[in-house]
Amino acid sequence: MSVLPDHEIRGFCSGDVVEALIRPFNEEQLQPASYDVLLGTTVLVPKRHGKVLSTALEDNVIDLGEPIPDDLMFESYIGDVGHILFPGQFVLGATVEYVCVPPWMVGRIEGKSSLARVGQQIHSAGYLDPGFRGNVTLELVNFMPRPVRLRAGMKIGQLSFDMMISKAERPYGSPDLGSHYQDSKGAIPSRFGKSGT
Repeated sequence: MSVLPDHEIRGFCSGDVVEALIRPFNEEQLQPASYDVLLGTTVLVPKRHGKVLSTALEDNVIDLGEPIPDDLMFESYIGDVGHILFPGQFVLGATVEYVCVPPWMVGRIEGKSSLARVGQQIHSAGYLDPGFRGNVTLELVNFMPRPVRLRAGMKIGQLSFDMMISKAERPYGSPDLGSHYQDSKGAIPSRFGKSGT
């Protein structure tokens, strides 16, 4: 595999390709071998209790041997004031950018070094399969002992792309894969345990 440099990323985002790698594309966000992505306008915030005001342990356990419940999180609009992420808190965000990974590439999302140095992690699962299309969901955690304010439109991470030696036989989104996150818009909660991948 070989990592795409800046001019190749630009080329795959131009009007010369059938489906642009990144939309919208902004030259100012292009780095030597990656592309800076921006945080969208909403985050998904975990609910504190599995059942309304329940303090029973069993009501709050997420059983990974079962499908993940659909009601674990609620959507919060970031707005002009931003979203305060408290120490140790976890939320899901999404990139402004819509990404279309061709079947002969893989994508990776990494944190920004400047944000990592103030305790901000943006992912623990940053792999984009060949064929993936959608906004990239970000797992945001604050490891700083102080709260931080997330802002809509801030630079939140960087995407890089690797060329594979050949095209994937069954890219993400193939009918037999049950690709849960294909064509995602905004942050998508876990679909672990649902049929498919």
